[in-house]
Amino acid sequence: MAIYRLQFQEQNYEWGSVHGISDLLGIKNPDNKKIAELWLGDHHRAPSLIELPEGVVLLDQFLAEHPKHLGEDSRAAFGDHLPFLFKVLSAEKPLSLQVHPNRRQAAVGFLREQKDGIELTAFNRSYPDDNHKPELLYALTPFRALCGFRPVEEIEDNLKQINSELADRLLQALNSAAPQEKLKEFYSVLMSMPQSQQQQLISQCLLCSFTDVVIEQEIKRLNTFFPQDIGVLSPLFLNLIQLQPGEAIFMAPGTLHTYLEGTGLEVMACSDNVIRGGLTEKHQNVEELLEVVNWSTSGSSESFVLSGVTKSERQVLEAPVSDFCLSVLTLKEIKVSHRVYTATIILCLEGEAEVSDQAGSTMKLIQGQSCFVSALGGQISLSGKGRLAKVSSNIGKEG
Repeated sequence: MAIYRLQFQEQNYEWGSVHGISDLLGIKNPDNKKIAELWLGDHHRAPSLIELPEGVVLLDQFLAEHPKHLGEDSRAAFGDHLPFLFKVLSAEKPLSLQVHPNRRQAAVGFLREQKDGIELTAFNRSYPDDNHKPELLYALTPFRALCGFRPVEEIEDNLKQINSELADRLLQALNSAAPQEKLKEFYSVLMSMPQSQQQQLISQCLLCSFTDVVIEQEIKRLNTFFPQDIGVLSPLFLNLIQLQPGEAIFMAPGTLHTYLEGTGLEVMACSDNVIRGGLTEKHQNVEELLEVVNWSTSGSSESFVLSGVTKSERQVLEAPVSDFCLSVLTLKEIKVSHRVYTATIILCLEGEAEVSDQAGSTMKLIQGQSCFVSALGGQISLSGKGRLAKVSSNIGKEG
């Protein structure tokens, strides 16, 4: 057997939406809970459930006992677990201003917190695992995010419009540093200001009329959610990105970002490492954030948009990492076949589909349902009428 039904794990964070995921995927929410994320994967914090003939078990347990389902290429590259974590995400209010580590930073941070005796589920835990966390966000609805530092010239222009001694101090930090240190010096000065000065600067910005009205509006909007939080100034120096359904952005490790509003698919390396620096009541670690940020991740908003490749019925979004690849397939009652070399997760976004392997096993998926396809499935076929999201690792040969 190579195709197994999956049950997602639901995350009910405060920034989530009562209707976003429920309406889009037809998932019932009788208690009107804020559903922020649905997790599909084997991360130890919230592994999916996999339905077996003998009963339902946790996916991480199943793969630990039967790692052959991952595929030889995947096991050689990533070990005996899924290399990716697949989520449906819906934000009604902004997430925390955050950054994710690279492999070296994650390994060091995880070991440090283990030695310090911080429980994996503790409030002040930043590294619950030792993996890096590149991530991709694919918009299912209009989606807004702040992602990556603007070009230095844009930041300078925005600061000059504030007409404040505190803004002048930030300008001086930008102008006095070496080219490769400008962003770090600027942001370090901003984040190390006494809280009273940060709040004074925020108040000045709220009264300022910026040339870019969108920046002005976004600062005011953020302040309604997180009054006097230093993160509300992020539109001054981070790119505001507005995605339409079918568009995506990629955040390499070290990219400062936050999601503002919308529903989408989020695919990342199998990690839950998050270092926060504002727009949240959760644990913040500014000192660690300044160490983890990749200060070369700056540029225009277009530089963070991931260009997909459309191949007839399939839109493929290959991030520049081997951990994951997302495909969105539109089925029109024509059978689509390809070979699977590594473990794959398929989610039905709309309509219905049937997934079959070469041994004759089949599974019907309707909107909101998902399945795990073993690497042992060989040639699989997809048929029906609807839209599917398919995630696998970006290694081996899939066609």
